[in-house]
Amino acid sequence: MRREGDDTLAFVEALGAVRREVPTLLVWDNAPSHHPKPVKTVAVGAAVKLAVLPFRPREPTPPEDLRRGSRVRSPPTATERRRVGRARR
Repeated sequence: MRREGDDTLAFVEALGAVRREVPTLLVWDNAPSHHPKPVKTVAVGAAVKLAVLPFRPREPTPPEDLRRGSRVRSPPTATERRRVGRARR
């Protein structure tokens, strides 16, 4: 059974084998399989420059901001209205 790190190594090797005359930059997130020393060693051998994005929480996209601000509560049900009425007494 192959581990995720093995797949990462195979990917970097295959990427380096394609059009070796063209500089290759591989931009990665902070996945654990992207950091081991063997990956960096294979990247150097394959002439692939690695760039790892800094870790930070994901920012919401503008559509997510709009949805978040437009959440409107539905009108209360009859049961909820009765419950509120009893609580006020």
